[in-house]
Amino acid sequence: MAITKYIHRIILWGGVSLILLVAFALRMYYLEQKVDAHVDEILSIILSEYNEYGWGKRFEENKIFSADEAKKAILWNDASIKGAFHDIYKLWKNNRDDPHTNFYYSLLRLWHIGYINVDLKQIFYRGVSLNFLFFLIGFYFAHRIARKLFQHNWMVLLFLSLAFLNPASISNTLFMRPYALQEMLFIVFCWGLLCVFERLKLNYSKYKNWRFCIAFALLTALLLSSGYFAAIFVAIVIFCASLWELIYCKPIRKITMFFPLSFIMAILFCILLYPKYFRGFRGYRGAEVKDKLNFTYLKESLLNNIESFFTILSSNLSWVILTITLVGICSFFLYRKKIYCTKYAIILFFGLSAFAWAFIVMYVAPYKTLRYIMPILPIFLLLVPYALNTIHSILRFYNINKVLRDSFIILLCIWCVYSIFPKDKTQISFINHHIFESQPIRDNKRMVVIVLQATYMYANIIPYLNTNMIFLDSCKILPDIISQYGEIEVITDQDEKCNLNSYDIVKYWEAGGFKSVLLKK
Repeated sequence: MAITKYIHRIILWGGVSLILLVAFALRMYYLEQKVDAHVDEILSIILSEYNEYGWGKRFEENKIFSADEAKKAILWNDASIKGAFHDIYKLWKNNRDDPHTNFYYSLLRLWHIGYINVDLKQIFYRGVSLNFLFFLIGFYFAHRIARKLFQHNWMVLLFLSLAFLNPASISNTLFMRPYALQEMLFIVFCWGLLCVFERLKLNYSKYKNWRFCIAFALLTALLLSSGYFAAIFVAIVIFCASLWELIYCKPIRKITMFFPLSFIMAILFCILLYPKYFRGFRGYRGAEVKDKLNFTYLKESLLNNIESFFTILSSNLSWVILTITLVGICSFFLYRKKIYCTKYAIILFFGLSAFAWAFIVMYVAPYKTLRYIMPILPIFLLLVPYALNTIHSILRFYNINKVLRDSFIILLCIWCVYSIFPKDKTQISFINHHIFESQPIRDNKRMVVIVLQATYMYANIIPYLNTNMIFLDSCKILPDIISQYGEIEVITDQDEKCNLNSYDIVKYWEAGGFKSVLLKK
């Protein structure tokens, strides 16, 4: 018996280690394929360094900047520890970005202490390495959740495979935005919630204390600070957990119930972490969400939202996963009296809460894209091992031969993992936005002139330029520059309307909202 248990432990830890190595290797492989930065990734650095260029401030007009000078101006600030904490203090006062808090930007600023580099590939390595740290922490706590919830080792291994080998999770790690942090915190929060459930059930009066309450409130505040949409998930979970506490624990003094009190304390922690926390709800993104909370938008957009939602899920998780999950959930409700287990109810609660959160977020999000819902997918994927185990239990209930039912479930597990495993880089988001590959091999003697209306667009072009450049606020003095240099390359955004009819024009390249032409007399 002891030998069998030892063998099972070796298989489990060997499988967990293999999944971790494969997940890490996939991220490293696709990081090498990453050639473009999404404009928001460069803006993450600009905001974290508290730079003004690229965030409202224009470059001095008609002055020659080298490529390195322009890149350093938008990307980097004081690299010292003192400079980093000065920037973090300014981020704490006002991060200048209403739709996000200061949490991720502060961590990114700390991560760049002592670092200045203008090579885009090296910038990727440095910025994404922070997300690798989030990935490792998230993997550890996902493993802890799986060990708590699943009775069998194969369920643990299946969950970890699905949660961290799917294209969305890989894309999230490679995207220098707060979403990898949020994915990690969703996982840690659910682990913390499981621990709270266990202890309150064990001894409610002992564990309903201030120390335990403060710890859970701080964890909740960190999740709330990772992104404003997280508030929807926290609200769902805290509401349901409070009902559970009221019914199951029967608190004598309802005013000091654990979960409501933790939530109130979490809000206070959010304000301490970022005094302007509630500004995000009142800002322009908050106004957009409010505008969608009406019957007219529901009637006009519901079908399109459902289509977008399931298209994103199926392209990143596959229809195999979604179908098996649906069959498993339906089977549970049909046979719940025969196969009910408290742990299964918690899995169902986490998974369905994650699904509801993802759909609500997709409904109110400004863009119907993967980035907004990818942090919750590991929690949603708890449903897949649960669904397969439910199917296995039903097959056993009908006395299906053990070898046949085990073989059937193993084949389904393999099919699930194969269906989500990325086959090529086209399945990975945020690694190619076609700006880099559109860039021609430039003549270093030709002057590049940049005329942009929106200063944030600097972030989308300067990192790719390796020649001297001049910035203009408008095209008024273009004739003087052409007279001086003979032939120039003019890069404009789509909003800039320059009258270039009096020049010889050759279209050069076009990508990412930019258009470039060669001009000469």
